[in-house]
Amino acid sequence: MQQNLGTIDGKRQFSKPWRFFLMIFASASAMTPMTSVGKQAPPDPPYLEHIGIYAESTERTAAFLTDIIGLRLNNVKWEIKPDTPQSGGVKLGFIDGNGMQFTLIEPTTPGPTLDELRRFGNGAVAELDFEVNDFNATYDLLESRGVGFVNMDGKPFPAGQRGWHLDDFGISLVYLPKDLSRGMTIEIYQRGPEDKDILHARDRMWKALPPVRDFAPRLRRTLVLVKDLDATAAFLEQIMRLSRTGGIQKAAGMRCLLFDAGGGTQIELVEPTQTGPIKTLLETKGDGFAAGLVFESQDLKAFGRHTKSKGVELVSNHSPGEQGLVAGCEAVLNSAAYASIPMDAAEGMRITIAQPRRGRP
Repeated sequence: MQQNLGTIDGKRQFSKPWRFFLMIFASASAMTPMTSVGKQAPPDPPYLEHIGIYAESTERTAAFLTDIIGLRLNNVKWEIKPDTPQSGGVKLGFIDGNGMQFTLIEPTTPGPTLDELRRFGNGAVAELDFEVNDFNATYDLLESRGVGFVNMDGKPFPAGQRGWHLDDFGISLVYLPKDLSRGMTIEIYQRGPEDKDILHARDRMWKALPPVRDFAPRLRRTLVLVKDLDATAAFLEQIMRLSRTGGIQKAAGMRCLLFDAGGGTQIELVEPTQTGPIKTLLETKGDGFAAGLVFESQDLKAFGRHTKSKGVELVSNHSPGEQGLVAGCEAVLNSAAYASIPMDAAEGMRITIAQPRRGRP
């Protein structure tokens, strides 16, 4: 999700949203600073509601995710104006990840978003977007623990400003400083009322569209490369209030730890323990780099036959190079089989497809 979003063109027509191409135009005047409020009851923990993906072309990336993976594209689209200083011009779109929502982020003009795409690469995970049910209570709780919130450009908010409130949609949001989040780009937000918020419009659209394809695997884990597993785990537990799923695992030169991210998905922290491609990737991209997505298929061979019919052959994750750099300990230890989609076919995304061992969910 991005900030500085303005009005929806045709917002009165959400009753049949699939008939409209909804554009959101950025305007700093559409945003109101949040002011201080009293203490709130302890809120529910945040949950990972969607993941931002950098895309050189939203059309190409969407075509891959729908035609090859079997996911579906939403007809609700966003656009951010070129003169928005925190991002530059950006075009966005929604994908149902069959277990997680994706937001495709395509820079359309020079600016910070284009700089980040060039740094991390086409198909890289841009940010992890956590939804909360009570923004003010979450803000108060984290502030009491010493958290200083920042804007999407990493700059602190002025004194007394409690993040941003997007007037046209009712959304409230903040970002966490990267020195606290151990390099991860994390947004915390609360969506607005059903008749205003773009995420509600997105969700209504899903009900009007055909489901994901029968062969589509389910997104299960987001893999994050870390320099210090214990320090990043402490952040996820103490600040994000996520729960561990089991203990530390070790496999193929990695130490890993799973966290329940909500909605049936997980975050897997991966710390390389030996010299090799994964450690090189971490050193190149930096601490907290979200290096890959793990989908689960109940029939990997059948899925492989489908991709081959589309001209894309799965490759072994044991191959050298970047084709399948990161599968994570969970896939290595607890999958009957796993493979990757070549990055050139996947529009730069690092995607592992794993088949769970019999008896595992």
